[in-house]
Amino acid sequence: MQKEDAEEIRGLITALRLCHHKAQRHVELIVQAIGEGQTTKGYRGRETEKLHPATWMWENAILVLEAWLSGNTARMDKLFVGRHAGWKLLGALEDRTRIKHWQVERLVAKLKAASRLYPGAEYFPIVTHPEKYADFAGYREPTLATVIHDTVDGAPAELSLAQAIDHTEPANWNFPENLLLVLRAINGNLKPHEPFAVAERNLKLNPIAPQMRVVAATLRQFCGRPAAGPIDPAVLGVLGKKTPEKTALAALLEAKITEAFGAAS
Repeated sequence: MQKEDAEEIRGLITALRLCHHKAQRHVELIVQAIGEGQTTKGYRGRETEKLHPATWMWENAILVLEAWLSGNTARMDKLFVGRHAGWKLLGALEDRTRIKHWQVERLVAKLKAASRLYPGAEYFPIVTHPEKYADFAGYREPTLATVIHDTVDGAPAELSLAQAIDHTEPANWNFPENLLLVLRAINGNLKPHEPFAVAERNLKLNPIAPQMRVVAATLRQFCGRPAAGPIDPAVLGVLGKKTPEKTALAALLEAKITEAFGAAS
């Protein structure tokens, strides 16, 4: 493996976001890159220039919210965000008030700034950019003061509505449920049945967690350490012959996965 290739793969591992809705595929491609000793086939060439289906789901979310803002909510049964129909998302908001309108506007701005369909769209986090909302303190302050009571890894936890809006990421694995939670919180439902999951917050609830623990155990075995759980022979096959460079990269990837999801039991 060339030094430049090893450094590029190391960079991919460092930048890996395990909360991303395509995280499992990204891990597979990084494992492939380690096995091949380069990234041309294993990562950079992974997709054609077409929009992922999730992009249209994010667009549906924006269309639904903009319909509520405009008051023109016809045909919302045709738009889905994950398993949630547009009418269900609109029902979570109920009646329109000025502060709700402002909060939903902020949520739309957040989603647009994260979408490739709205180049140039900007979003300034409510929590960390008070100067951007100086003219809207009457809306910002109550949004900061509104507290959602949920859980983190099963333990009671809290976050403000402002934090939830700021951290509603379309590319997150739990986006549809996060969106519904935030809309219900805007409407005053501050004790959700399911917790808000974003970045490392409640990452262990990600459905890919069990398989990622298997990948981590397999990487540990490849590196010559006890697997501490079931392994995937297919991953070992992709990694191929053991080399010092591969071992170092496999150990780095294993550490990142284990930090996020814990070890297999």
